[in-house]
Amino acid sequence: MKTTALFKDFLVAVVLTVVAYAIFGTFDVFDRWYEFSRAHESWELDEIPGALAGTLIGLCWFAFRRWREAEERAVAVEKAEAAAEAVERQFLAAIDSLPLGIMFFDQDDNLALCNEFFRQKDPAGKHVLMGRSFEDNVRNWVDNGVVPDLNGDKEEAIRKFVALHKGPDEVFEQRVKGGYIEIQEHSTPGGGTLTITQDISERKWAEESLRNSAEFQRRLIDAMPLPAFYKNFEGKYLGCNSAFAEFFGVDKVDVIGKTVFEFAPSDLAKTHTAADEELIRNGGAQTYETPVRAGDGSIHTVILSKAVFRAAGERSGGIVGVWVDVTDRIQMEDALRHRETQLRAVLDNSPASIYLKDIDGRFLLVNDAFVRRNGISEAEALGRVSSDFLPQETAALIDEEEREVIERRTPRTSERPLVYGDGSAGAFMVTKFPVIDPEGELVGVGSISTDVTERHEMEEQSRRLHAELAQVSRLGTMGELASGFAHELNQPLAAITNYVTGVLRRLRAGDEDVQKFIRVLELVAEQSRRASTTISRIRKFIGKEQPEKTPICVNHPIQAAIGLIESDLIGAKAKLESKFGSPLPRILGDAVQIQQVVLNLLKNSVEAVREDGTPLHIVVQSEESADGGVTVSVEDNGRGLSEAVRHHLFEPFFTTKENGMGIGLLVCRKIIEEHDGVLEVTPLEAGGTRVAFSLPPCEAVSDSEIEVGAD
Repeated sequence: MKTTALFKDFLVAVVLTVVAYAIFGTFDVFDRWYEFSRAHESWELDEIPGALAGTLIGLCWFAFRRWREAEERAVAVEKAEAAAEAVERQFLAAIDSLPLGIMFFDQDDNLALCNEFFRQKDPAGKHVLMGRSFEDNVRNWVDNGVVPDLNGDKEEAIRKFVALHKGPDEVFEQRVKGGYIEIQEHSTPGGGTLTITQDISERKWAEESLRNSAEFQRRLIDAMPLPAFYKNFEGKYLGCNSAFAEFFGVDKVDVIGKTVFEFAPSDLAKTHTAADEELIRNGGAQTYETPVRAGDGSIHTVILSKAVFRAAGERSGGIVGVWVDVTDRIQMEDALRHRETQLRAVLDNSPASIYLKDIDGRFLLVNDAFVRRNGISEAEALGRVSSDFLPQETAALIDEEEREVIERRTPRTSERPLVYGDGSAGAFMVTKFPVIDPEGELVGVGSISTDVTERHEMEEQSRRLHAELAQVSRLGTMGELASGFAHELNQPLAAITNYVTGVLRRLRAGDEDVQKFIRVLELVAEQSRRASTTISRIRKFIGKEQPEKTPICVNHPIQAAIGLIESDLIGAKAKLESKFGSPLPRILGDAVQIQQVVLNLLKNSVEAVREDGTPLHIVVQSEESADGGVTVSVEDNGRGLSEAVRHHLFEPFFTTKENGMGIGLLVCRKIIEEHDGVLEVTPLEAGGTRVAFSLPPCEAVSDSEIEVGAD
């Protein structure tokens, strides 16, 4: 290109020379030059100026063109340099804008270029040493903690990093402070090395998270108590968890590559295979209940859930499955159904009316006795409330009782008359109880109503029979005491007869001393009252009045009993010692019945005279018991009771007396039990017997109105 320009300038100079020569009139110079060249003749001197002028003009033009070319070339170079600088700035800006770290090490392995990636991470300029070698920079990174050392060995860390830089691998990873980087190195034609650094912390953390997640899932699945497995579409197991292997009694590695036919009977394996094929065709998941044979040969019922999984491109994959062993649950359900059947049989065959209600009073359960008594079916009762089919008065009473049970959350039992839906009425023992769920929440109320009408009638009949028996016993006792009573009546009657006879005799003799007669008549009246009192006690004792329990002091019937037995005591030459506690708590009882018990016990003691002639000593005592009630005891030093006799004392018609009926102690115990008390017979070590009965108090205040001293 430069040669062409010079040739053009040379032609322009020749043209200018020719033009100059023509101007100066020297156009014949060529002819003369031709002739000179042929004749070797010289030019004329006057011809030289024209030629010289032309030559000078040509040279000037040539020089001018060379100067212009140099100027243009300088401008072009300046523009080229400016453009290069702009391109370089754009290149550096582009490099600085990259999210990558760019370093360039020259042929001497010194750092010549570093982009903004590193300057942003190291604004103080501590970590990047420009103009220093790669090893110096690595040492600086290790010293400043950018690149961690290897267990405290900095030199080993530096050596390994430099070895990676100089090694054959073009891409390597390095752990740095706060994360990881990936380094790519490329050799340049000039012998330098271009290093591209990328922050791969998030990727590494994601990979680590995926690895941890995969390991977690693997361990989680393996730790599951539920057997789990996965297999390919050909039905070969690819893996399982420990529960699956333990169920079949094999190792996990022994499961891989096998099929269901090696773990289950043929017919069952075919069923599983058909289900797998259907699952592969339709996709999704399937769940069904199936028997499974364990490694020990036992058959378990399981709920098996399976689903299809597919790998990349859906060209491969398989089936994953897990099952829940419900054998125990099914057995429990069967047992519960059996128990429910048994419970239902008990409920429906119970004579008691039984039901359960929810918290709003709607019937949830009723038994056959309930529906029979109310004249409705079970379906008609369930979901309804009491007022839907019971008399309003009865329903209101039931609702009130159930509200009380719900509020107090405690059972209650009461006995009352009821009228049911069928119009029947009677006495019922009703127990209401709260229904509590396993979480402790009150969810309803239950009721058990037992018809006690017949029991009441039987108890009333029993009371009548017992009263008649007691009457018989009292009559028998009075028969045994008849001679004593006759003696006790004869004394006042004989005295009255004597007093009256004496008065008559004196009147006939003409004695008119009125004061003497008044005194005699007073004695007659006294003896008459004595006889009347005796007869009144006998009549009251043997009367057939219905028992009536009232608050009494127990000392009163004891004294009345002693009055009736006095003649027998005299006949048996027995000494009676009475010890009355005072004051004593009142008891709720029938005075005649208590008197009958004490009289019977005293009579038994009187008849316990020893054959050796030892004087009989009887002690009757009343005292306050430890529970605030009253204890009455009768002790004697008689012949006592043998062990064999004590075992039969309270049997009906058992007696040791020649003419006894064998009902005395039995009646006594029955009377005491009806007074909520206890009667006990105890042998004494010194000989004799102690019979005591205890009665509960009817009120907390002691009876201090009557004080009876010991005789």
